Amino acid sequence: ANNNNNNNPPFVTDQDVEWLTNLPYTIRIPRTVLAVVSGEQANVDNDNDSFMVVHAGLVPNVALEDQSGDDMTTMRTIVHKVDGKEWSVPPPQKDKASSSSSS
Repeated sequence: ANNNNNNNPPFVTDQDVEWLTNLPYTIRIPRTVLAVVSGEQANVDNDNDSFMVVHAGLVPNVALEDQSGDDMTTMRTIVHKVDGKEWSVPPPQKDKASSSSSS
């Protein structure tokens, strides 16, 4: 329901929602563009060298095409399960003394 009592158009229109829905989850910015913007000398041998920008995050060790839209738009922390307990990134390190054998 539109609570629009003064005949103004809604703040976010159906067209706005459609446009936002069709935006990509990630964008790539070539390193040369960033160098120009920052005023640095562009010294890039590979034209494919770029930075990826994503709203929230990417799951490590998961290919880009296998990432979920939910993760890319809502991720705040990465949680690992270690020995039945959940830990935020980085996971706790096991004690080196207990994990290595003594000589």
